[in-house]
Amino acid sequence: ASEAQNGWVFESADGGYTWAKVNDSGEVLSGLNDQLQAGAYDFAFAPSNPQRVYAAFGNKTCAGVSAVDCVADTKLNFARSNNGGSNWQVLHLDALSGFSVSSLVVDADDEDRLWLGTTEGVWLSKDGGDSWQAVSAGLSNAFVKSLAANAFDPNVLLAGTSRGVFLTTDGGASW
Repeated sequence: ASEAQNGWVFESADGGYTWAKVNDSGEVLSGLNDQLQAGAYDFAFAPSNPQRVYAAFGNKTCAGVSAVDCVADTKLNFARSNNGGSNWQVLHLDALSGFSVSSLVVDADDEDRLWLGTTEGVWLSKDGGDSWQAVSAGLSNAFVKSLAANAFDPNVLLAGTSRGVFLTTDGGASW
């Protein structure tokens, strides 16, 4: 598991019992700039390939205003690593510009299929984050605060939103 805080990235190899810094403050991970790294929102390893790691970066920059009330635009970025996080490729997500990411889930069987929970619903990528499509029918543009996928059937997901908990059994086509 990995986590980012104040530009530092921490890693645990024992299920979260202990954590070690991967970098020093101000030190940038290979392929990322310091602005992206400081805005890391979520990391996810692909269960079918632990060398594939995804990271979502960017949030709305509104001091003293809740994310729901914030109207500032944000350049959301997304990064992919094929070597366990040692090197990163940044993928710019123009389609999701202005959104904040709250959660990231990778299909247990397909390392290229993943979902983002955002301030504007759920988005699906079937190509490792290169392109995205909205899969929020039935969510009523709810702020998705958390996502969870069933490890035995990746088409079954739960979305915790500002309007309650929603279930999909078809990978997000309907909730």
